[in-house]
Amino acid sequence: MAWSRWIQRLFGGGGPPTEEAPAVVEPEPESAFHPEMFAALRAQPDDPGCYQVLADWLLEQDDPRGHFILAMREGKIPVEMLVAHTHRFYGPLRDEGHVDVGPAHPLKRLAGDTWHSKEPETRGVVIGWRYGFVERLWIRPRVGDNGQPGPPPETISAFLNHRSCWVLRDLTFAGSHLQDVKLDGTYPTVRTLRIGDFIYPDECEASWSMLGDWSLVRERFPNATQVTVQGNVDALDLPDNVESFTLESAVVLGNVVRQILARGKPMQHLELWTSSDAYGGNVELEDLEALAHLTVSHLGVRNCEFTDAFVDWLVKQPVAKGLRTLDLSLGTLTDEGARTLLEHRSAFPELVRLDINDNAVQDATSELEAAFGNRLHVGDQDTEPYVSVTE
Repeated sequence: MAWSRWIQRLFGGGGPPTEEAPAVVEPEPESAFHPEMFAALRAQPDDPGCYQVLADWLLEQDDPRGHFILAMREGKIPVEMLVAHTHRFYGPLRDEGHVDVGPAHPLKRLAGDTWHSKEPETRGVVIGWRYGFVERLWIRPRVGDNGQPGPPPETISAFLNHRSCWVLRDLTFAGSHLQDVKLDGTYPTVRTLRIGDFIYPDECEASWSMLGDWSLVRERFPNATQVTVQGNVDALDLPDNVESFTLESAVVLGNVVRQILARGKPMQHLELWTSSDAYGGNVELEDLEALAHLTVSHLGVRNCEFTDAFVDWLVKQPVAKGLRTLDLSLGTLTDEGARTLLEHRSAFPELVRLDINDNAVQDATSELEAAFGNRLHVGDQDTEPYVSVTE
């Protein structure tokens, strides 16, 4: 089934959002901020030496973050330090009650490579620490989801501007309803950005998600190189540096596709789910025309209602010559489109993989296998052409 391909990330938690007023956060003293050192750290977030210099200076200010940096540089997991200084490190998140530390929530689980925990005590926030700062953040807003409660949008914005997120690299706005998320800062260190992250259909039907307007992505995350969207977005403006972009959605708008493709920059990975008009999508072949002259290594046009027509168009375009992988899965490819691929297979001189899983090819599968050999992934084929992810 198509939904088995959706990312299966489940974060437990429990109870309704608290109605109590948050406690007052004790701000870090001004002496704990050295503009030049912090600027150097943001400019070179992968240089361990910058962390060492900053840690030495923070220790002179008797700031616990200095000890935190040194402990993590030595490979230690200073859980007791986070317990003792939760306001310092978690700021508004701690006051909202969305971060727990201590024996039941060991930092090692939150900071290690398996940071996408599935344990039930994890609530609306998961944090991966590196050298005393938040490197990876998975955060579910408290907006309309059937999932577990997360922070309200204003708390998310406040934490993203908190000193702990100064060198944030990997950010996920989780859940399926993100239209109320507000961003009032610029986050130049973020390289990987995910907008929308939910289990379909357990947490939300694909067509029910509402991500809203993300036109500010280009401005707020100017150096992001990998952007993934899961859900239905009203607008999206990508940064110039994006090398990989994926849009997984059951309701895709033609104007959004045109906005994405209009940037005209080379990409290693471009994947678009063009969806069905039965639930409000309105992408047409004309909306994809800007693909013609793009430089793309991996191209996915998936969950598409007009796969045959797209293939007939694609084989005549310059973009085909540079493709190494072409993913047409979850769509409506029939024998007609398959034979177009056969007739024009020389249009793809660099192709090493062709994925047509979950389409409606019948008689032409053996011909495709003979022509493409182990470069072809046939998978399962339906008897009638229809997109795999609708509601």
